[in-house]
Amino acid sequence: MAEKVLYTEDFDVLGLVGSGNFGKVYLIEHRVTHLQFARKDIHLSGLSREQIVKSESEVEMMEKAKHPFILNIISSVRTPEYIYIFTEFCFGGDLKKFIASVTDPELPEKLIVCWLIQLTEALQFLHGKNMLHRDIKPENIYLSDNGNIKLGDFGVSRQLKLNEFAATTFAGTPCYMSPEILSQKGYNSKTDIWSLGCVIYELATRERAFNVNDYFFLVFKVVRGESPKIPNSYSQA
Repeated sequence: MAEKVLYTEDFDVLGLVGSGNFGKVYLIEHRVTHLQFARKDIHLSGLSREQIVKSESEVEMMEKAKHPFILNIISSVRTPEYIYIFTEFCFGGDLKKFIASVTDPELPEKLIVCWLIQLTEALQFLHGKNMLHRDIKPENIYLSDNGNIKLGDFGVSRQLKLNEFAATTFAGTPCYMSPEILSQKGYNSKTDIWSLGCVIYELATRERAFNVNDYFFLVFKVVRGESPKIPNSYSQA
């Protein structure tokens, strides 16, 4: 668990900001300092042993992932019933909400490039530690107060072992998955780069790169290599 110890009873819960399969995320405020944080509450009751191990792994991965463009974990607490994960709170919300709120015809290219560089630096750091995020998508990317990107949600991330060159577990969100994962082949850090490309496309067009509801058609399009193009108004690689 993280070095700095925080106690749940020292905070007031200001509101629910998100929920997932394993837990809920709250905005909390310290009663003395009035500093605000995010707290993810993972209720262990009803979880399988495998799911509990994944939750514990999420904490371990975040503790190893200290980087300016990665969501910072402040502390974590384990009780018989809960795992509490305290992180910085990004008041800009996540990238999915940001994309939905944009009213201009296009986002400035300089802004997209800036965020691309920040996300690339975050992934370069993770991959340098043999860590795979495996769920890069707008919902897991947050905007800090100064407009910088923070990559978060390490719930399905994994660190490859020494001399392990590929992972095989099916993990992530289908419309952002790489061809290797969808075709159930071994994959490495390049799978995160594919997902990053999908996010950048979404920033440029405000549409998913592979926006299909049928899973088998999605697999067909991605594996076949039918990659969409960004608008001509942006610089072409």
